[in-house]
Amino acid sequence: MRRSHWSSPEFQPSDLIPGLKSRAVSGSVVSTLAHAAEVLLNLAVIMILARLLAPPDFGLIAMAMMGFLRIFKVAGLSIATIQREAITHAQVSNLFWINVIFRLIGICF
Repeated sequence: MRRSHWSSPEFQPSDLIPGLKSRAVSGSVVSTLAHAAEVLLNLAVIMILARLLAPPDFGLIAMAMMGFLRIFKVAGLSIATIQREAITHAQVSNLFWINVIFRLIGICF
């Protein structure tokens, strides 16, 4: 009988092996759709801001969006997760939701 991956407090990569191909395909589809949605939302935000702001103000907002706010979008959490030798399910879950929140903030700005 295969043990549940929630029974161990540590995240075990071997728990991910069954069904890896189907999860990889569905993950790449979801990732592609998420990126397309992000691009469309960014385009909509840019179009709205271009209509509402004067050209100098729009340029200032664009510089802020490209520089400062993109730092928070990545936040380096994925890199830190990969470098950890042992990680718990709670940490993986928390990092996932933190990344989701940063992505949503990045889309809005």
